Amino acid sequence: MRTPHWFLKIYGKSNDTPDQVYQLNITTEELQHLFGEPPGNPMYDCYQVADAQTAALERLIGERILLSAYDYFVECESDG
Repeated sequence: MRTPHWFLKIYGKSNDTPDQVYQLNITTEELQHLFGEPPGNPMYDCYQVADAQTAALERLIGERILLSAYDYFVECESDG
């Protein structure tokens, strides 16, 4: 069985590779709630961070999120 791991990837507005990456200590259920996804969604897609998610993600990474300066995406990677 695949074990998912979620990362917050931070991209400069004109970059295709992330400037910084944080591994998130969050459950699938918490991510579903945060992004307004239904309970059956495994959250394997890439999700762009908007104002609604910034406070929760700032608490998880201990850093300020600057949507005006960077693009932020929650992305899943799995082992297996």
